[in-house]
Amino acid sequence: MIGVSRRLAGFFTQLVFCFLNII
Repeated sequence: MIGVSRRLAGFFTQLVFCFLNII
């Protein structure tokens, strides 16, 4: 469960960074 949550958090972080790079 913890591993999945950590992976999900990393995915969201990457998504945010991509979003900021686009803007």
